[in-house]
Amino acid sequence: MKLHRTFWMSVAATAAVVTATVTGVSVASADQAPTRSTAVAAASSVQQSAAAKIKLGKMIHTGLDATPVSEWVIKATSATVLDSKNKKKKILGFGIYDRANNGHLDRYMVISDVQPGSTLKAGFHATEHAYTYSEDTDVPMVQPAYGYFVGKPAKITGTVDGKQVRAKTAKWSVNSKVTVFWFDNTKVTGDDHLSSVSAYNAAGKRIAKAKVYTEGE
Repeated sequence: MKLHRTFWMSVAATAAVVTATVTGVSVASADQAPTRSTAVAAASSVQQSAAAKIKLGKMIHTGLDATPVSEWVIKATSATVLDSKNKKKKILGFGIYDRANNGHLDRYMVISDVQPGSTLKAGFHATEHAYTYSEDTDVPMVQPAYGYFVGKPAKITGTVDGKQVRAKTAKWSVNSKVTVFWFDNTKVTGDDHLSSVSAYNAAGKRIAKAKVYTEGE
């Protein structure tokens, strides 16, 4: 699976150091790119007409602290990729933001699946690890691991250092078949290894599983 990942760093985090491992099958670019990032796959062609059809819907509140005065939120956005002719195209992505109490948003990352026709294909898409941003504070900022799933899961879990951790989920307001999921950033941090994610139906049967790639794999 080819993924597109873009990093943004807020003004408060420009001096941050990322202590998590970055996914090894993606395109990474940034205004202020975290250290240890890699870029090993090129974006595939995407139909130009897709950009005009992208609807963003409502913001998803994770309920997780970014800082003592802000929350991590996730919302749909349009991701920019390059096609085979080196032309910019826009496709659906999901960004994670640090939302201050006054409503101000700082975008940290956008994830999207850029393989042609795969954005809304059934199954897991663009699952990303947690990242720990170490600044001159006593409490580091931990960006949650997150991704999205197309289907009807009753439960999503991740294998973290060999143990099962349940993800929190929310339906995307534009399309109920799209479930955005994320992991508690106090339980899954940049020091942890999220190796795979699994989806289960209401009967407890696993309906999908996907590997979460790490650097060097």
